Amino acid sequence: MLILTVFSIGNHIYLPFIDQKMLEKLSENHSLLFVGNSTGANYAKMTLFSLGLGPWMSSLIVWQLLSSIKAFKLDKIPQKRSQFYQHLLTLAVALLQGVGLIVGFKLVSDDLYHKLVVLIIMIAGAFYLVWLGSMNTEKGIGASVMLVVINMLTNASSQINMFLNENKRNFWLIILMMILIGLIVIYMSVKFDRSEFRIPLTRLMLESSLKERTYFPIKLNPGGMMAIMFALSLNILPTFGFSLLNQSRYHSTTTQWLVENMGLTKPFGITVYIVILFVLAYAFSFINISPSKNIKDLRESGDYLYDRRPGKQTQKFLTHYISVLGIIGAIYTVIIAGLPVYLGIIYPKYSQIFLLPGTLLMMTTMVLQIDDYINIITIKKRYGELL
Repeated sequence: MLILTVFSIGNHIYLPFIDQKMLEKLSENHSLLFVGNSTGANYAKMTLFSLGLGPWMSSLIVWQLLSSIKAFKLDKIPQKRSQFYQHLLTLAVALLQGVGLIVGFKLVSDDLYHKLVVLIIMIAGAFYLVWLGSMNTEKGIGASVMLVVINMLTNASSQINMFLNENKRNFWLIILMMILIGLIVIYMSVKFDRSEFRIPLTRLMLESSLKERTYFPIKLNPGGMMAIMFALSLNILPTFGFSLLNQSRYHSTTTQWLVENMGLTKPFGITVYIVILFVLAYAFSFINISPSKNIKDLRESGDYLYDRRPGKQTQKFLTHYISVLGIIGAIYTVIIAGLPVYLGIIYPKYSQIFLLPGTLLMMTTMVLQIDDYINIITIKKRYGELL
C-alpha cells in the first residue's frame, strides 16, 4: 500500500514550466493518453511520472532481443553488469522520450535551463518508478504490473467520465456499447488466459497413481498481454525521434510526414503498431515458454514428455506447439487490441470506445496474474499442521 501511495502522490506532482493550454489540447489526444495509460505514464497531466515505465519496457525489449541473438555476448555477462547496461539503455530511451515530449509540447519558456530542469526531473521520475516496481516485486503484490493497473484505473475512469459528458445525447447508447464490448472482451480474455494445451509428461519420482495428472501446459495465448504494453512503448519511440529530427537541421518533408502519421490516429501509424504488436505477441510466446530452458529443466529433473525422446526431438516438438499457439495468440491479440483502433479513424467521435478492448484485455489479464500471485503466496496457509 505504501508503494502504491507513493506512486499516486508522484502522479499529482506537476512538472514546472508546463503550459496549461498545451495540457488542455493534450487531453483531447485520446490515442496518446491510451499509450500513456498502458505504460504507467501520465501524459494528460505532465507529472513527475510522465514517462512511466515506457523507457524501461523499451530497453528491456531491445536487451532481450540482443541477448536472444547472442549479440556482443550479452548472454554471458554477469547479472550485475547486465543490469548496469540495461539501466544505461533505459537512460538513453528516457532521454529520447523526455526531449521529444519537451520539444513536442513546449514549455512556457524557451530557456535552456528550464528545459534541462524539466528533462532531469522526468528522467529521475522514470528511474524512481523502475525502483518502485522492483520494490513492489520484492515486498508487494503484482510486481510492476500493479503500478500499471492503478495508473490505468485512475486515468481511464476520469477519461470515460469526460467522454460521457461530451456525448450526453447518446449517453445510454454509449453505456450499452461499453458494457457489451466490456463483457465480450473480459469473457474472451479469461478464456484465452485460462485455456491451455496439455502435453502428457512422465515424472520418474512421482507416485504411479498421480502420473496421469501430470502434463506440460502451454496457454492458448502464450504471449500474454505484455506484448500490448511493449508494442505501445516501442511504437511511440519513433514519434519522439522524428519530432527531434523535425526540429533540427535534418528537417525534411519526410520527417514532417512521419511525425504527422506515426500516431494511432492515422492508418500508417496504426498499421505499424499492429505489425509490432503481432511480432511481439509471437516473440513473447518463446520468452514466456523457452524451449531450451524447459528442456534443460526436464533433463535435470529426469522427467520427459510421453512418447518423445529427450533432447532435440523434445525441443523440436515443444517449439512447434509454442509456435502454433503463439500465432493463434498473436492473431487474437491483434483482433482485440489492434484492429478496432482503425474504427477510430472512421468514427473519430467514438475513438475512445474503440481503444477500450485493448485496455480491458490488458487489465483483465493483469488482474488474473495478480490473482495467481496471491494464490501462490497463500497456498501454504491452506494446509494444516501435521503435529
